[in-house]
Amino acid sequence: MFKILFKLILTLYIFATLFFTSCSSPNKELDTKRSLSLEDYHWIKAFLHKTMLSEVGIFTLCGSKPLIFFEIDYPNPEREKEISLWYESLSEEEKEKQIFLIEDEDLQSEWFLRLPKKAQKNAVIKKSSREAFHVTWEKWKKMSSSLSISKYLFVERSISGQTNCKYLFFINISETFLVLKENYEVFKRKIGKDFDPLNTVFDIRNEESEFWEIALQDDELIGILCGFGTKNASYYSVTNRLQSEDAKKFLDTLPRQPACKSDQWRTMTPSSFPIPGFISFTKDDEMIEQYKKEKEKIKKEYRNKDFVYFTLEKLAS
Repeated sequence: MFKILFKLILTLYIFATLFFTSCSSPNKELDTKRSLSLEDYHWIKAFLHKTMLSEVGIFTLCGSKPLIFFEIDYPNPEREKEISLWYESLSEEEKEKQIFLIEDEDLQSEWFLRLPKKAQKNAVIKKSSREAFHVTWEKWKKMSSSLSISKYLFVERSISGQTNCKYLFFINISETFLVLKENYEVFKRKIGKDFDPLNTVFDIRNEESEFWEIALQDDELIGILCGFGTKNASYYSVTNRLQSEDAKKFLDTLPRQPACKSDQWRTMTPSSFPIPGFISFTKDDEMIEQYKKEKEKIKKEYRNKDFVYFTLEKLAS
């Protein structure tokens, strides 16, 4: 009887301790949630879904990928014309190999129905968002200053030779600094002069930066900055140049395959998302294995967490 009574008292004590502790230290996430209206929650979710999942920025936020960048969908008839002319310049075989990322509302559009059947089949289809990305980006710029983000950069800039479009860069400052430092000699040789790795990261905000003007037009440097690995970046850069017959024969012996299958891009949630997309030129690619491990780690981090609030906490940590 005494043992039963003792257990009962102990249980009540533990319960009371947990109860009063929770009352005196309210859940931080719940407090954060009260600060966002339902309307803000939805557009922020759309913005983060595009940036972190569709463009795999989640590996820049939580993993080793130094940066991502992608075109902002500002309405631009001239840009659409450029893309159309580029596509028409391709051979029929090249057209079939293209993988398009489209919204479900475009499935019946005239331009999509003109694509070869194989290109239609290979298309990655995503659900249309409530707002165009450029609209959510403008809202994010106004709101993000209140988050005190110090480990990451969101930068809008153009790339030389592509004046009709703007790109959004999401940058992990630490990882970008480290990859510049580790590959210093490669960048120095191509840029043509010495540079300070850390200050150079922040210089991406300067449209006149000589470093970034050169780096963002070089296949090898882009591959390194985007975390595709020095081997893959080096091999990819030479495949786009004229080569001798011997060099071509050698390059043909390399695996050259996508890091992940295209069907993995069809599902994008915090529990199911692809690893970064790039062309792998090595067997048992260490970069693929690294990103697979990071993916599992990220999935565990996000498990049972609210995608929006947890991502905001990570950005402001």
